[in-house]
Amino acid sequence: MKLLTATLATALVAAFCMDASASPRTLPAFHSQAELDAYLKHLHRPVPPPPPAPPPPPAMAMAAAPSASNSVQTVVVTGDRKGASITNNQESGVDEGDIVKLHGDTLVILRRGRLFTVSLAGGGMTPVDTINAYPPGVDASDDWYDEMLLAGDRVIVIGYSYGRGGTEVNRFHLDRAGHLRFEDAYQLRSNDYYSANNYASRLVGHRLIFYTPHWLPYSDAAAALPALRRWNGTGEAPHFERIGSAREVYLSPGLDERTVDTVHTIVNCDATAPVLDCKATSVFGPEGRVFYVSTHAVDVWVTPWWQDAPRGKPNRS
Repeated sequence: MKLLTATLATALVAAFCMDASASPRTLPAFHSQAELDAYLKHLHRPVPPPPPAPPPPPAMAMAAAPSASNSVQTVVVTGDRKGASITNNQESGVDEGDIVKLHGDTLVILRRGRLFTVSLAGGGMTPVDTINAYPPGVDASDDWYDEMLLAGDRVIVIGYSYGRGGTEVNRFHLDRAGHLRFEDAYQLRSNDYYSANNYASRLVGHRLIFYTPHWLPYSDAAAALPALRRWNGTGEAPHFERIGSAREVYLSPGLDERTVDTVHTIVNCDATAPVLDCKATSVFGPEGRVFYVSTHAVDVWVTPWWQDAPRGKPNRS
């Protein structure tokens, strides 16, 4: 696991080097917070004027538009039991978020913001316990809980909260009988990162790995830098606290500043720590992205939108 921690920054350096002729080792980090602040001030963009109101659509187009009630969604669930895992993973040794996990003879199921446990002992299927997948006393009406991981006897639910803003990490204790108990909850500062084909969390050993992009806001670009806060058991959310220093923020020397609109961050946490302990490595870049996690590296591929490419030059990733 030391190898994973040591190579997160190296992997990001290699992944974000946008000039194919440049060595990844030349990717510079900021030397100080003052230097990073100066760059963020340089990136400051005035708030654009609101766009003009679009003309009303023709009556014929409105009649032909499909309604949401007629939309069809297809969910395909597959599983290949290998050892204690029933999740189809892209990479051996890298567990991925899912909505069904296996812990011994206990199925753990994430469904509509609730956790359920079912005992498979003796070849049966016996309901054991159920609990909200979010902290007690929280209004979760604006939250989504889409993926779950198991680390030992700990169930980790990953979601996104529009109401409080950020990636939510909720931890629960699972005993041998299949009973659940809420432990604690955290939020990572990020935009909604979810993808239809690649969830954002991974578990390598006891290390939780998150990919959390954040668009640069027009008012305060520093508000996009990685930060963490712990739920304090009250209705009021505490302030976010920065994780990672200026020396863990990188900028590619071949990057066209006109395409910089996102801080791409890899967050690395110890899932077994009594209090979640996280580190962060960030790189400035364009918004488009694809990422991949192996047991020893995290790769993030970033691409500017086609209209942001310099005039007369091809768009490069």
